[in-house]
Amino acid sequence: MSQTSIIIWMLPLTLILVREVSTSIYIVPAVGKSYLGEEKFFMCRTSGREATLIWKNPSKEEIDDSEDKFEIEVVDETTSKLIFKSVQIEDGGQYTCEASFSEGDKAVANVTVTVIKTPTFTNMNTTQQYLEGDDADIACDVEGIPSPEVTWTHNGHDISNRQNDRISIQANNHLQIKKIHRLDDGIYVCNASIREWNEVNSINISVLVDHSPVFEGNKTESLYAVTGRPVNFSFTISARPKATLSLTLNGTDIGTKQINETAKQGTTQHLYFQGIENDSGTYIVTARNKMGSASKTFIVRETDSPKKGIGTGGIVAIAIVIFLIVLIAVDVSFYYTNQCGMLMCIAINLLGKQPLEAKQINAEQGNVTVTMNQSNDKGCLTSAPYSVA
Repeated sequence: MSQTSIIIWMLPLTLILVREVSTSIYIVPAVGKSYLGEEKFFMCRTSGREATLIWKNPSKEEIDDSEDKFEIEVVDETTSKLIFKSVQIEDGGQYTCEASFSEGDKAVANVTVTVIKTPTFTNMNTTQQYLEGDDADIACDVEGIPSPEVTWTHNGHDISNRQNDRISIQANNHLQIKKIHRLDDGIYVCNASIREWNEVNSINISVLVDHSPVFEGNKTESLYAVTGRPVNFSFTISARPKATLSLTLNGTDIGTKQINETAKQGTTQHLYFQGIENDSGTYIVTARNKMGSASKTFIVRETDSPKKGIGTGGIVAIAIVIFLIVLIAVDVSFYYTNQCGMLMCIAINLLGKQPLEAKQINAEQGNVTVTMNQSNDKGCLTSAPYSVA
């Protein structure tokens, strides 16, 4: 086959390949995520060839530009825009852009429109109040497309996975608490999410639980006051609504001007007051609100001012010094009586240790004097000189 014939046979193939590439068509954006009520548009484009472009709805019917909800804009010979004036729930589905070319071939592209409604809370009361012991229904009414998933937190702690017979999430997303307790008071957060589209919304709900005053700790405390010195009292109380306080000493009202608040957290108050100098007896703090009352008693007994004396550490130090003095005195005494110290005697007599003999050789004027160290009958060393001519 000649070179010319090869070109002739390949030419039709080349034309076919070019036509396939030139008939590509696409829609922007490719993902049809659309929010309910928003204006949304999609752009249909060919890869460069001029074409007649039409849009079809999910029912495969051609969309007419005269429809109220749609608008079609021809941008140029290769581009057409489909505009949703206000996306509605029924607008969801697959839309098609169809391109017809002058050569008679066609191409299509599809986009699936998904209608989304961000989680929205309706008819919400962000402050809900209950009486302690009542059954509470903490409402969280939320709308969304698709239906959002609801979770709850209480004072920052997730309670969705800690449901029990007393606390549970109902089918309508309300949080039900049976026999609500004062410790259930606080901030609840209703979280609504559409996970597949990463849509999240939340709302804070303040839950107030009215309850009678409660003192923390023992109802009665005993304290000792040094004569001539005032004593300080501290206590913690929880109440909603806030309690009114009264203070008595031995049954006599002494007012509450000396009661001061050091800290407050929610319904809990930390308070203190100073007793009356030289007045021992029984102090009673009483707290009252519309829910009830509670009292705390402080019994104060006087005691004399403690005398200053030597502490345990001082006694131990004195004992050690006395022991060392006695030890040194005994050791010196042993040295003068036995020619050796007490510790040496103990080592020799009790432990069976014999001292090593020592020799000392002195040479004077040709004579040699040898001093021999030996143990006496008490185990101590004595020296005995020997002369050698």
